[in-house]
Amino acid sequence: MAIYNLEVKTGLKGNGLRHAQYIERDDTYLPIDSVTDESTERHDEYITRQNKYAHKSDLIETRSGNMPKWAEKADDFWAAADKYERENGRTYRELEVSLPRELTEEQHIELIERLVKNTVGNRHAYTWAYHCPMAADGEKNPHVHFMFTERENDGIERSKEQFFRRYNPKYPEIGGAKKNRFFNSRLFIHAIRKEWAATANYYMEELGLHIRIDERSYKEREINLISQHWQKQFFSNTETQKSYDFATSERLSEIRRINGQRIIENPEIALKALTSKQSYFTKKELEKFIFTHTDSEQQYLEAYNAVLMSEQLQQTAKDGFYTSFEMYATEVELLNCIARANKTIVAGNRDLEETRKQVIAKRTFNPEQETAFKVLTSDSVVSSVNGAAGTGKSYVLGAVNEVYQQNGYAVYGVALQSKTADNMQQDIGVKSSTISRFLMGIENGNIRLDHKSVIILDEAGMVGSRDMLALLSAVESNHAKIRMVGDSFQLSAVSAGNAFAKVQEHLSNDYQASLSQIMRQKSAEMREASIALSKHDVKSGMDIYWNLDKFNRYEMQQSAARHLVADWYQTEKSLSKVMLAYTNKDVAKLNQQARTLLRDDGTLLGKDYTAFVKHGERTATIDLAVGDKIIFRENNRELGVFNGSIGTVSFLSGYNNEAEQITVTLDSGRVIEFGLNDYNSIQHGYASTIHSSQGITVDNAYLLTSRNMNANLVYVGMTRHRQDLQIYYSAEEFEGGYHEMVNTLSKGQQKEFVGDKSLIEDVEAAKISQLINRRETLADKAGANLKFENAIDRQLSELLSVEKSKPYDRLATTQALPTLVDLYRTSQREQGQHIQSYKLGSISIAAGDYLTLQQDFELKTGLFKKLSITAGT
Repeated sequence: MAIYNLEVKTGLKGNGLRHAQYIERDDTYLPIDSVTDESTERHDEYITRQNKYAHKSDLIETRSGNMPKWAEKADDFWAAADKYERENGRTYRELEVSLPRELTEEQHIELIERLVKNTVGNRHAYTWAYHCPMAADGEKNPHVHFMFTERENDGIERSKEQFFRRYNPKYPEIGGAKKNRFFNSRLFIHAIRKEWAATANYYMEELGLHIRIDERSYKEREINLISQHWQKQFFSNTETQKSYDFATSERLSEIRRINGQRIIENPEIALKALTSKQSYFTKKELEKFIFTHTDSEQQYLEAYNAVLMSEQLQQTAKDGFYTSFEMYATEVELLNCIARANKTIVAGNRDLEETRKQVIAKRTFNPEQETAFKVLTSDSVVSSVNGAAGTGKSYVLGAVNEVYQQNGYAVYGVALQSKTADNMQQDIGVKSSTISRFLMGIENGNIRLDHKSVIILDEAGMVGSRDMLALLSAVESNHAKIRMVGDSFQLSAVSAGNAFAKVQEHLSNDYQASLSQIMRQKSAEMREASIALSKHDVKSGMDIYWNLDKFNRYEMQQSAARHLVADWYQTEKSLSKVMLAYTNKDVAKLNQQARTLLRDDGTLLGKDYTAFVKHGERTATIDLAVGDKIIFRENNRELGVFNGSIGTVSFLSGYNNEAEQITVTLDSGRVIEFGLNDYNSIQHGYASTIHSSQGITVDNAYLLTSRNMNANLVYVGMTRHRQDLQIYYSAEEFEGGYHEMVNTLSKGQQKEFVGDKSLIEDVEAAKISQLINRRETLADKAGANLKFENAIDRQLSELLSVEKSKPYDRLATTQALPTLVDLYRTSQREQGQHIQSYKLGSISIAAGDYLTLQQDFELKTGLFKKLSITAGT
């Protein structure tokens, strides 16, 4: 179970370089011209306090970026900041962020890169270091130190002395780089906490993981525990620092004692915390939670056993998951609500039927939309429509709202997020609010439901089991109706439970509809493939395209991407087209390669402007020039654009190469003009992430596949086109070829739901058998594995003593090999070597590694020449 921990820190003048060196675990850089004797002494004292970076082995990766031209290395920048920043100035802001343990090293690095891009874009110099030391519970503690300057690199060339001067708004070229004061505001603290949760959850959703993190405090989640996270402070005086550290340690012990006692007295507190984001938890997760919320072995035993013997604790029969009785009862009752709704027959309304006919007559519904409209205006208590963005959900809901309001119904729009509620209010004209505010209105009597009340729930897939049951109960007890509209491809609920999926699974088919008309393939075979993909029958769908010869295989992913861009570029210009990829990083590369080709052929005119654009809930930067193709990502009635509108930039203006006004000729021929301060939900229209492509329909699509994709993403990526789809993959990603790709991409994405699981019958006997009288499950872990670790140590010593010219021929067990390789990497890093490892199938390799071929290999070396290498080489 991933935990949320993010700390925001500030660095004063004189601390920038030494802190950068500390997080990089590098004390070798001593800039003579940039550091005074006084600061060198402080740095030496700092090194001594840190024991000369004795813990170098916890550093996995460090990177820097967005540096001005005068800074050849990151240390040059931080040294200059220490010397030239104003005396009372801040040299850096730092984020210290815990990374989910469930991810691999490569995934951690990808996630860090996303956080950096989403936080500072390309305008603030930064350094980050990824550490993975051992935690107190005996497992790894992956985290990142991410430090960046508040000063913006605006493109004006300045010397290092000038860069840190005071900004001159009238003549910026003679002043210093401007500080973005947002980073020093309380608003930033609030924003970055939400940003990290959104970035991490979005990434884990893409990986098909059900885990989530939650930036809300215990208090906001109504969990009666005291937070054990706060920002650490640093002092130049050693004695002051020791006193502070001692007081902090004592305070932490006191908080743990208080939390432990609260859990002993009321074990349901722990169960509520453990089921706040997922419906179940494992024994290991229970142990970790109790360990971090108690202060002694005795208290640990009491708290652990108290939770284990709680009447609220339940255990599933098949897989042995734990859950709370409250969580289990919630999900069981949710399914019971749906079962009762299926049996409830409501008398027909003749006036309603007449209004439905009138609305249908004046609307241009396609068959799917008309079916969805009829389902949502039927006499059922609960009805549901599943459809992706761009299928006309808002168009249908507007008609639904019209029918009900004309017949005297009170219509309430609700959504989990306030932004979604605001959009619903603007798009379909129904007064909307968040679920929590709506339920509060019912509780305090401000909202009174009856048989002529209709609730429209948007983005139902993001709603957890507890909120879903609360809405269904309110509907049932007041004889009202609820209409759910969801998107199968959006983020799953942050709160526990896969509620919307279970509603669809158990709701009568008569009360459900699906909108998938964004699939407008002209080929009958491709339409058949789309139907198979919509049911997550990935093999059948992909086999159709395989038989149509639409797959393009290359050895390396980079080569696959390059050929994809070339094919995209050579497509007839009269056709609409889009390149699709899994990650933002891949999309950025595709867009960059596409713009290079368009620059060379004269399509892009004039200079590039930097544009600050909206990317989900974040702000990012893109380069724009006259001739660029862009796509609009949000509806805007004043401009007359919708999510998916495409146009070409025909005019740009701005200041200091920063775009401010933009004129766009839409594909329809209409010309619009707007300021980026008023509307900035735009992206390049050449390549798009698969997630962002929802709502796009083009003639031709070009899809770059990745092993981290899942069935949901395959469905979206392979249904954007009308005429043709080309799919690109590599042996680097799918070593086993097409069949491995099909198997890998067929995996689904679903959060756990315990309401339809059976519980063990004799729960009391099972609990008693698991009681402990000492903390064996934690304290004995090292001893139980001692023999294995000693064997590893011996093999590591032998490995390090072998001459580099000779391969190491000792055999390691399958269990020992990953540990041995990991320790060998650590040893290399401790010796000052920079080890960059790469994923190859299921293993990680680095330069200098010895590899053994597992099968024969043949390599072409010329027109009629080849090199054959046998297995075992």
